[in-house]
Amino acid sequence: KYFCVNTTTGTTSTGLSATPNPTGPNAPAGTPRHPASLGGSAGGGAAIPQPHSNPASEVPSPAEMEPDRPIGYGAFGVVWSVTDPRDGRKVALKKMPNVFQNLVSCKRVFRELRMLCFFKHDNVLSALDILQPPQIDCFEEIYVITELMQSDLHKVIVSPQPLTTDHIKVFLYQILRGDVSPPLFFSQLDLITDLLGTPPLSAMASACEGARAHILRGPHKPPSLSVLYMLSDGATHEAVHLLCRMLVFDPAKRISGSDALSHPYLDEGRLRYHTCMCKCCYSVPSGRVYTRDFEPPADRPFSHNYEQSMHSVWQGKELIHRFITEHQQGKRVPLCINPQSAAFKTFIRSTAWHSSKVSRKEER
Repeated sequence: KYFCVNTTTGTTSTGLSATPNPTGPNAPAGTPRHPASLGGSAGGGAAIPQPHSNPASEVPSPAEMEPDRPIGYGAFGVVWSVTDPRDGRKVALKKMPNVFQNLVSCKRVFRELRMLCFFKHDNVLSALDILQPPQIDCFEEIYVITELMQSDLHKVIVSPQPLTTDHIKVFLYQILRGDVSPPLFFSQLDLITDLLGTPPLSAMASACEGARAHILRGPHKPPSLSVLYMLSDGATHEAVHLLCRMLVFDPAKRISGSDALSHPYLDEGRLRYHTCMCKCCYSVPSGRVYTRDFEPPADRPFSHNYEQSMHSVWQGKELIHRFITEHQQGKRVPLCINPQSAAFKTFIRSTAWHSSKVSRKEER
């Protein structure tokens, strides 16, 4: 396909190559982040970061010596573990294919890109870089570099390792601490309506048309919140109370992220996270020094206003191409795919359940 080839270096062990940037300086590599916090992965779940050490004088760790390989598949892309040729650091490369098949897909991808570049938070995955796009006529796929994670929350949940109440409290605390969306997800509608019953139309004013149509097609269900006490041995009164406050269809009546973080169920999760996992607190010989603000809010709200001016696929392509180009200006040497690498042929064949399948369903 249409990718730049790096002819200045002899390495072919990675699918990435660095290309000179005539408009920006060759900035030094940034300091890797390494808190044991939660971030995102191919399917949008939470993930646990892996520490990195990259000084040239040090012997690479076994993780850094691993070859490029796929590490995750999601609804909207595939994620590979690759090596950044600029500093030798292992990073995650997410391939987002078939971005411009329809307007819904364009908006979803643009929203994800803007969020990845906007949020800088210990519990939210951020974009380290976006690969240099080709000319707009050849622009069909997007490649995003993020921090490499050891695992994601989905893999932890489905693993044979038993999850204790302590695990759940720490995970939930980190999810809510970095929350950028309402804590009620319509993708599990049937399960939610089994618990909450069929909501009135007034409570679904903010739901998408597909969700409303799905509920109206089904039978009327009475609420069964008492079932929450039978879901787990750890379903205490505090846990069920928080769940009931979160599982509310009407977002105006649903508990906010800040109020959920103040719930007594999360007190132990907050203590465990800030005792040994966060970056905002630190240890000294005399003990632990805790931050004054455990859950700092964002400096400014994230705006979706840009979506209102996106009325066609070509317009979306232009906006995304311009966003990536402007994002790269004045930063590090831009990266592009190196098709001469041994891993490239395998990577380019990597497939996922493309966003077009979801988009057509939502448009109905």
